[in-house]
Amino acid sequence: SAVFGETLVPAYILAYRYNKDLKWETITSYEGGIEVGTLNNRLKLEATYFDKTTNDLLTFVSLGTEAFYTNAGKIGNKGFEFSASWNDKVNDDFQYSISGNLTTLKNNVIEVFEDDGYKPNQGSSVLQAGSPIGSFYGYVVEGIYQSYNDVLGSAPSTLGDYGPGDLKFKDVNGDGKISEEDRTIIGNPTPDIMYGLSASVTYKNFTLSADLQGVYG
Repeated sequence: SAVFGETLVPAYILAYRYNKDLKWETITSYEGGIEVGTLNNRLKLEATYFDKTTNDLLTFVSLGTEAFYTNAGKIGNKGFEFSASWNDKVNDDFQYSISGNLTTLKNNVIEVFEDDGYKPNQGSSVLQAGSPIGSFYGYVVEGIYQSYNDVLGSAPSTLGDYGPGDLKFKDVNGDGKISEEDRTIIGNPTPDIMYGLSASVTYKNFTLSADLQGVYG
């Protein structure tokens, strides 16, 4: 250890405390759906609802000088999956197919290490009960400083030098200044909808195919 002024600073400490009670996460899930094939199975339709809950989430907890892994937390995922496809053979030389799928997903952190607001954050993401996992965590932008008078008339910021042309952040907690305490959830990294489309055309020994996929929200 070393002494700086009146402070004793250890040269090394444990990266995290050993926890002999660690165990595997457990997942409980169920789903139900319906499948339909008609027109000699040329047209197929499928719709499914799913609900999956992850219990005993493996969480790294950092509380001041205390750091350890523990099983704490619960995460839920639920949504719908839809798919449709059409396959047709025109003759021995020519056939084609087209299919599409769409999935909705709602992700939510149900429980965390503590119920009184424990929310570990890493850079621009945070783990917080009642919000999607990995939610974007940062400052709400209210606008841009237009002039020095605008700077003087706004809440002072403790985040560094700023002036006209810089982003103006919102005083979320209402304490009259802009600080790290004004960070809040500003977005969800999990798409609301995921979708895909594929098509193919076959003529004799040649096949042309295309696959498209995307996300929304």
